[in-house]
Amino acid sequence: MQRILSEQDIEHLYNQALIEFQENENIEDYFSNEQSFTECISKQKDLLKSYILHYETEGSEKQQMVHEHQAFYLALDFPYVLLIKYINIFKKHALRYALEPITEYDTKIAVEQAINNAMTALTDLISQAYIIKAATLFQNQTRSKFQDFQLFYHHLQWVNTIVNAITKNDLTSFPLVNSKSCSFAKVMEYPESLMICIDASLCKQLDILHELIHSQAATFYRFYVRKEYVQAYFTFKEFMDSVEKFLSLLKDLYYLSHSDLENSFFKLVELLSYSDKTQTVTIFDIQKLKKLNSLYGEKKVDALLKSIELALRELLDNDLQNSLLIRGISASFYILHLNCDAECIQSKLALLCKKVHKTLQETYPDISPVFNIASFELDKEIKYHKDELIRILLELKSRAKEQNCKILLSTQEEKEEIRTWLNDRYFNINFIRQKIEDKEVDIMLQPIFHTNTTEMFAVEALARIKDKEKLLPAGIFIDTLYEINLITELDILVLDAILEKKEYILENNLKVFINSAASSLSKRHYIEKLYTFIENFPSQNVVIEITEQQALQNIETLKDFHKATGVKFAIDDFGTGYSALKTVSEMVEEGLITVLKMDGSLIVNLDKEQQTQKIVQIIAQMCKTFDILSLAEFIENKETLTLLQEFHVDLAQGYYLAKPMIVEELRAMQLQ
Repeated sequence: MQRILSEQDIEHLYNQALIEFQENENIEDYFSNEQSFTECISKQKDLLKSYILHYETEGSEKQQMVHEHQAFYLALDFPYVLLIKYINIFKKHALRYALEPITEYDTKIAVEQAINNAMTALTDLISQAYIIKAATLFQNQTRSKFQDFQLFYHHLQWVNTIVNAITKNDLTSFPLVNSKSCSFAKVMEYPESLMICIDASLCKQLDILHELIHSQAATFYRFYVRKEYVQAYFTFKEFMDSVEKFLSLLKDLYYLSHSDLENSFFKLVELLSYSDKTQTVTIFDIQKLKKLNSLYGEKKVDALLKSIELALRELLDNDLQNSLLIRGISASFYILHLNCDAECIQSKLALLCKKVHKTLQETYPDISPVFNIASFELDKEIKYHKDELIRILLELKSRAKEQNCKILLSTQEEKEEIRTWLNDRYFNINFIRQKIEDKEVDIMLQPIFHTNTTEMFAVEALARIKDKEKLLPAGIFIDTLYEINLITELDILVLDAILEKKEYILENNLKVFINSAASSLSKRHYIEKLYTFIENFPSQNVVIEITEQQALQNIETLKDFHKATGVKFAIDDFGTGYSALKTVSEMVEEGLITVLKMDGSLIVNLDKEQQTQKIVQIIAQMCKTFDILSLAEFIENKETLTLLQEFHVDLAQGYYLAKPMIVEELRAMQLQ
């Protein structure tokens, strides 16, 4: 080749090709400045000269030339297609220049073949470098929070093995596996995979992409080992695109299931009830979590829960084809076991407890949490709805707590007992759900008084369900509404009921205290309803009761709402959370708080507990410092009221002063 083209020829032809190329492509767009463009052109020109000189040689000089080319093209940030286009233009000019003076046919054929072979080899060298570059880029970018999950893990490992073989230029380790021999089908039967693949249409698409990536990997391998690097490059790019789509779809499926993990878990259990698999669901719960938070802080307790989850996973990872673990909304852990009898479950639970206790003793020796564990083997004759399963487990957890033991339901008699309980319970749930749907909700108003004058300051709106002539108290239905996710709908109906009592509240110049559930404050339709409510009710007469935890979770929403409406908040249950004081201080500074409502546990035995009296005095003084009102509820006797007056607590509420009433009763009370 060096006998055909001299160094001067190569430089001349390179410049000619560059001029023609730049007539259609502005290659300067791909460089940060003119200097980097000039340096790149100069380096490529030198490399081309080196290539022409050493192409047909053997030994260290050729190896050095190949190494320099690969290093240059690996670092070059320039589109492959444009680079190959330029090489083809150079080849055209080289052929024209070299063949023009030759008249002998055989010589012309030999020269043409020599130039074609050289340029093809150069194109292959470039293509190989770009394949390695694409593989390296994938290697550096493939990170996901789901990469340890089974479907993701198996295929990421497979793709990474391919990528490693390419970057090392050693295809002896290339994993030639067709889609039928892949572990995909096996892993798809794991509960974890079934949970994310409940959507049949998305999983069909996943299956199609799975077949495609295996087919493309095999095609790439054939091109690469035959050293057909141009075809190999384009096939590899298609393969990488398909892998990206496959992994992206997997991410979407995992995100979809994990956005509401508890719901996804029970949907899977519901789906598996149509199979012949025996299912046992276990709830692993930590007692008195709220107390642990107050004693050790939420961060430490959350870290403890993560340690528990890790310990549980380490054991269950040995049996992924028959088990699944999730962490529930209320910090409980749910475990699904397939095809495991009562003895098997007892053995597994004993191992789980042993593992968790050992982990916590090593990591958190100062904390001694108590566990409640309840297991339930599903009856194959019953098709359980996920809401029913959750209710069964919550009931079993409650029984476990009462008996301070693990509960394992496996006998037919025990299953019949649960079925009877479920029927009774489900009737109540249907009743409550129907009442909410029919908007059969009203309120009663419990007065809040100035402690020293016993003059009415405000009323608290308390939700009631209408049942013929009765108003059912919240204690009967509130837990059920949380279970069936209708608490926000109740909060909305309470706002409507308050508007119906608007005339009485305003004519007496009272404030109305409104309770909002934590989940409601995070729901857009409830916040929108609150804004509408304030349009019809003076904001200065409204106080929204929230807990310290709700304040932490929704602080930006509260700030925005206060700024837009002027409505202020009352912190409820103050004195139970470790970070309450910090939260209150920040909210006072923002002008969000008007009342601090002490936790009822501080007041109910105030006349008998001197230590508690000191706490209440401190809180009352703190409120004076913050220039907000202190409120004590659960006042049940004169002695407690007298103490609160001595402690200068501003507001008082409780059955000793007045029970919750309807408007007509309040009017009558005020006439006395």
